[in-house]
Amino acid sequence: MIKQKSFTKRNLAFKIDTTKNLFQKYFNQKYSDKKDQITDVLNYRDEKN
Repeated sequence: MIKQKSFTKRNLAFKIDTTKNLFQKYFNQKYSDKKDQITDVLNYRDEKN
């Protein structure tokens, strides 16, 4: 019973990690061109302050 529980937890953690990675890949692809703009804006804001 305990083994089953720990296996399920590990499985769940793996699933969460996989989902996170997939989302990050999607996000990077979708916003790769905008990411540079966002970085520029943040840098500009930091220089201003």
